Amino acid sequence: MSNFNNVNAFQDQAWLGEMVNRLDRKMAYAVEKARETPWIPYTTDGKQWKENRIGWWTNGFWPANMWQMYRMTGKELYREEALRAELMLDEALRDFKNLSHDVGFMWLIQSGVRYAMEKNADSYDRTLFAANMLAGRYNPNGFIRAWNGEGREGWAIVDCMMNLPLLYWASEETGDPRFRQIAMRHADTTIEHFVRADGSCNHIVIFDAETGAWIIPAARAMNPDPAGAGARAGPCMALSCPGSIRGNRDTWTRRNGSPTISSARSRMTGCPGAISGSRRSRT
Repeated sequence: MSNFNNVNAFQDQAWLGEMVNRLDRKMAYAVEKARETPWIPYTTDGKQWKENRIGWWTNGFWPANMWQMYRMTGKELYREEALRAELMLDEALRDFKNLSHDVGFMWLIQSGVRYAMEKNADSYDRTLFAANMLAGRYNPNGFIRAWNGEGREGWAIVDCMMNLPLLYWASEETGDPRFRQIAMRHADTTIEHFVRADGSCNHIVIFDAETGAWIIPAARAMNPDPAGAGARAGPCMALSCPGSIRGNRDTWTRRNGSPTISSARSRMTGCPGAISGSRRSRT
């Protein structure tokens, strides 16, 4: 649980306490308004939570925030709201054919957190189901398919790197290396085909789904200023996440004019969303 306990190490405890109180007031009101709606909060419209479909990729963020608030304040209000949202997301699992690569965002950071804190068996099952869904999107040519729909069979997105912790979690919990191996293979493909020679990054890359051949960055990914901030900020987070899990001393090399990384196959060490507490090791 060390990932949750950074508060005590903060030096200015007075300032921190004030910020926690402010957050508590705002989030308690947000929860009150959330309970008036049958959907998971995403954004607002006219000072009300805007209607949101259950399979939307951000729907794990709200219960994840609730667990953070519960850890900070100890108030049952936030735990109850996290559990309410977790149960609501079961509908998305039942409608799994409409899920995308973003299942890590949706389950590891909330059901995975609950399992780490409470060892709840249902939360474990939900998180492992999501991991199997993500692994099922893997194309043996080396990439995880981003979205469904005809014509998108070979589409991959750099954001998927932030979902890979779900696969590392699954290998850590079950002892099955397949999840970790899929994550590492996808990460290698991303480094090789997404990162440009100047260090900026394509957002979406299209591969031939049959052969794995690199075709072209998708139109959405083509940036007239490839070195601009927008081409760097998101990928910095996406690429650093699996790096902190895999590697210890990964070394950058050059191949075909683009940076690549030689993989240090290692176990999970720490990452946003990385949850401690192994099912296999608990007593």
